[in-house]
Amino acid sequence: PGRYVATCVTRYSAENGYKLWTFNGKLLHQWNGERFAQLQFRPRPPSLLSPEKEKEIKKGLHKYSQVFNAEDSDMRSDEKKKLDEERKAITEAFMALVAERSAQHKAEAAERRALRDGAVSDDEDDWVE
Repeated sequence: PGRYVATCVTRYSAENGYKLWTFNGKLLHQWNGERFAQLQFRPRPPSLLSPEKEKEIKKGLHKYSQVFNAEDSDMRSDEKKKLDEERKAITEAFMALVAERSAQHKAEAAERRALRDGAVSDDEDDWVE
C-alpha cells in the first residue's frame, strides 16, 4: 500500500491510455482514449477536513511549525545528551580497563624479568621493529 506504478502510451491511436498498478503487479485501474497526451499521477487520500478548516490550518501553519520545531529541538537535545552520556560511560569503562591492565602489567614486571633471565624489556624505546 502506498506504492504505485503507472504505465502509459501517448502517441499511438490504437493503444493510447494508461494503467495504474500496485508495487506487486496488481492492476488497479485502466483507461484508454483517443486524445491522450500526458499522465500526471499523485495518489492522495481524500481530506478528512472541511475546506474552511484547511484554510484555517494553512493560515496558522507558522504557529504550529514553531511549536513543532521547538519540540523537535528539545527531542534532538535530549537524544544528544543521552548519546553523550553513553559515550562518556564507554570512555570511562575503557579508561578503567586501561588502568587495570596497566596495574596488572606493573605487577607482573618481576615475573617477566625472571622469565627473561633478568633482562628488562618493558622500555618501549628498546624495541626493534
